[in-house]
Amino acid sequence: MAVFTNAPEQWTEDMWREAIKAVVWISAQPYEYVDDVVTAGWILGQKRAELRREKFLPGVHPQYALDILSWWPFKPTYSAQVLAEIILPKRWEVVRGIRTNAEQSDRLRNLIPDDILTMSIDGLYERIAKEGGRELALSLKW
Repeated sequence: MAVFTNAPEQWTEDMWREAIKAVVWISAQPYEYVDDVVTAGWILGQKRAELRREKFLPGVHPQYALDILSWWPFKPTYSAQVLAEIILPKRWEVVRGIRTNAEQSDRLRNLIPDDILTMSIDGLYERIAKEGGRELALSLKW
């Protein structure tokens, strides 16, 4: 396990991944391997930074994508019905094995439409709150 005595600006990629894993496991289902979940957040976070022409920030960009897929617990949540009917049955299939499967990575990069991946955090939270997030969840390219 990494020693987190340095400021976050000095953390390595592995340290950031461990920190994200420490949060994601709270929202992960027992069958969801958190290393795959973190890798998915990392890939989508890099795409978000690229689309927004921003420097990739490990403490910011991966969490945005994990918000959309409801693995990041510190956000408004989808309704229980949307989670049960749309998000939970589909999200694991999109990220399972992502660490070792390039085809899976391509599928994941196309899951979230660019307009959603680039919107503000406030805009995202508004979309999740509206109708329990149903429209947002259905707009993903499952």
